[in-house]
Amino acid sequence: MPEPPSPHVAFYKSFGRPVAKVFLGAVFTYQAAYWLWVKLEADEIKQHKTEEMKSLEAQLRTTSGTTEPMKRND
Repeated sequence: MPEPPSPHVAFYKSFGRPVAKVFLGAVFTYQAAYWLWVKLEADEIKQHKTEEMKSLEAQLRTTSGTTEPMKRND
């Protein structure tokens, strides 16, 4: 007579796909939110550095006495 399946096997036979779908959905959602957070943080840092550069360039212009904008080598 065949041995009855283990409770673990029975659970994963019944609920394996739904558990995997929920897990993959959660991982995808986390990765999307993390990527968005990193992108927004990088944009914010870039904006702060640009503002700081403009401030320092203005300070340099007033200190050196020139009125023309400085050229950038981007």
